[in-house]
Amino acid sequence: MNKEKKQTRHTIRINFWTRLLEEMNEKSDLFKNVNPSKDNWLNCGSGYGGVTYTFVITGNFARVELLINRGLQEENKELFDRILDRKDEIESSFGNQLDWQRLENGKGSRIAYWLRDVNVFNEEDWDKMISFMTNNMVKLRNSLKEVLSDVITKQSRL
Repeated sequence: MNKEKKQTRHTIRINFWTRLLEEMNEKSDLFKNVNPSKDNWLNCGSGYGGVTYTFVITGNFARVELLINRGLQEENKELFDRILDRKDEIESSFGNQLDWQRLENGKGSRIAYWLRDVNVFNEEDWDKMISFMTNNMVKLRNSLKEVLSDVITKQSRL
């Protein structure tokens, strides 16, 4: 990829994240200490090491997720399974079905919610993407906050 195209891609992402963070910070303090990035993802801590709330953008989709990557694959899968045990409660609170990705061959796991057929490089999609991402990140955090506290506290006692 040539340097000019890479700079343009990075500039677009920084501009998108700047707008998203402005709206997000009006709805929640979750990302208040996060700065825009040139990357296609932006994350913040959940209050528990190796467990992050993450926004992801591409030319095909926008996604909000809880990413579990605490270091050891076995620990990540165990934590994911404990959260998955409360799937019905979480999805009921969230108001929709989530995408539960244990990622068997990967180190981490994720719980995600997607908006398909949007493109961060098409500024006409930004309002739709930002509204989707900020509203659903707030819902995701609210749906998982108590569950995370319960399962991580229990896991650390084992």
